[in-house]
Amino acid sequence: MTFEDDFFKDEVREGFLVPSLMKRTWAAELKTLQVLLDFCREHDLKIYADFGTLLGAIRHKGFIPWDDDLDLSMPRQDYMRLIELAHDFPAPYRLKSIYTMDRFSQFHIVLSNSRRQKFTYAPEVMEEFYGCPFFIGIDITPMDYLPRDPGIRRMQQILYKIGYQLSYDLSRGCIAIEDGQIQAGPHAADDPSPHVDSPEEFRQLLENFQRYTGASLSLDEKLQKNIMLLTDRIAMRFGPEDGDEINYYARMAYWADATPSIRPARLEDKIIEVPFENIMIPVPEDYEELLLLQFGPQWQTPIQESTLHDYPFYKSQLEILRMEGHGEFD
Repeated sequence: MTFEDDFFKDEVREGFLVPSLMKRTWAAELKTLQVLLDFCREHDLKIYADFGTLLGAIRHKGFIPWDDDLDLSMPRQDYMRLIELAHDFPAPYRLKSIYTMDRFSQFHIVLSNSRRQKFTYAPEVMEEFYGCPFFIGIDITPMDYLPRDPGIRRMQQILYKIGYQLSYDLSRGCIAIEDGQIQAGPHAADDPSPHVDSPEEFRQLLENFQRYTGASLSLDEKLQKNIMLLTDRIAMRFGPEDGDEINYYARMAYWADATPSIRPARLEDKIIEVPFENIMIPVPEDYEELLLLQFGPQWQTPIQESTLHDYPFYKSQLEILRMEGHGEFD
């Protein structure tokens, strides 16, 4: 993939300064994205831009100026097939998920541009990814069917949220399992996000989760992964014969109102391609309907909003580079 030299210069888009380092990061993400799209095309897997990436593709023909990541979605069947093919994905890229790693704390795939375990300065990464030194990750979310029956839907969502809460508390260190015992974790008092108030509350949630799923989970180092695997099974429980709407279930767990992310399943039926920076990216043919659901009637008007993570996402990696003495990134 080639870029004009001007692409890597500081640029003001929609009144927002996009610095050269972010432009190089965008280039690295685009190269990684193209590898993903080629792989999905080779294996006949359906994938499409979603959320902020879809909005950027349609409104800006590329990245939203104040955005720094890429979001794509897949029908659950294609998503699971991609996981099965993870070992065939070309190096140096890596498909990270709860199915391919022992320790992973997301309910979606993260495609990384590196298979290294620890971030540090690497000249080969700089050379291959246009001067971008960072680990980057592209989020790939599974879309699952919501049951038509409102009572069943409600029960499923409650059960999913319990599993999500349990896995969250374990992954963030709010709860720890030591010698088969549930204990307060090292970060129990530090995490501002909602979490259980005590090991006893965690135990009660875990007992309810096992009771209603029929599972028996051991209190060991695999508890978090086993909870996440079971919770993901809850999300994929229903299919097209059971419902007409789809969603990424984790959004219903951490959003107070997940309605904007719910959409008719038919929006996945037909996919087209539109320009995105210097590549073509797949989007639902009825993208306007999806954007209206997600962002409301004002979706065509650029509004600078904060993302779900600190901007830029590479802030902590940049600090590591500076501590290692790489002043060129100041």
